[in-house]
Amino acid sequence: MKNTIFRLTFAALTIFMLGSCASATKQFSNRLQGQWEIVQYKTEIQQLQRTAFPPYRSITFMKKGRGRVSANNEYSAEKGGQGFDFEWSCTENTVTMRGFDTDFARSWIVVENKKSKQVWKSTDGANGVQTLELKK
Repeated sequence: MKNTIFRLTFAALTIFMLGSCASATKQFSNRLQGQWEIVQYKTEIQQLQRTAFPPYRSITFMKKGRGRVSANNEYSAEKGGQGFDFEWSCTENTVTMRGFDTDFARSWIVVENKKSKQVWKSTDGANGVQTLELKK
């Protein structure tokens, strides 16, 4: 009898925990949807630090894992386009962007997750750490 109660309790807790993880991921996914201004893009290489503003002004996350990076006017004229489409997915503390050839196409760790501000970090596989700050 005790063994059955233990198994039922364990199963209920497992289902609850899996449900709350999915819920946190869905909540973050919903929070990301919409247009975000790129406030800062920074690369740190060991002791050196470089702050740069990439040739993009905003990132828009749409439903069903689709998105668009909008380019600055000067960059658009040079490249003959308005930006790039991409695909995205997330967990409750990571964002992965795929489908275009820029510094943003990678997996990002969410450092700050607020309704109107996001700060993400990633590495380039060598000695560099990139920080991306977004605001709504």
